Amino acid sequence: IEYINNHISGDIGTQFKMVKDCLIKNDICSMLEPQHTIKDVIVDMNKHQIGISVIKNNDEIQGIVTNRDICLFLKNKNDLNIKVSEIMRKDFHFLNDENTYIKDINIKRSYLPVIKEGILLGIVQLN
Repeated sequence: IEYINNHISGDIGTQFKMVKDCLIKNDICSMLEPQHTIKDVIVDMNKHQIGISVIKNNDEIQGIVTNRDICLFLKNKNDLNIKVSEIMRKDFHFLNDENTYIKDINIKRSYLPVIKEGILLGIVQLN
């Protein structure tokens, strides 16, 4: 697989790439609690250089918030002190198998959490 991913012809190996090959591990993902503010999320996303934050409460995943969610919220209401629980998405797409081929993912999202048995394995960036 390493040969395929690093071949000089560029994307020859993309059809063989799996989620686990490009997973942003959970220890370097943005993870906050529902009581944090939108400002906290923005700071944490920038710190981790990722456009998604997983919102957890007592190790249970409550939802996600993306940079797009924040932009849409701020377009209508200019308040960074609102709790993230007010804008997070509780119903969201995620993957539960890190052995999925990237080419087989038919969800048009920039980021997808990878959650197995309620535990965040990481985030996959799709673009």
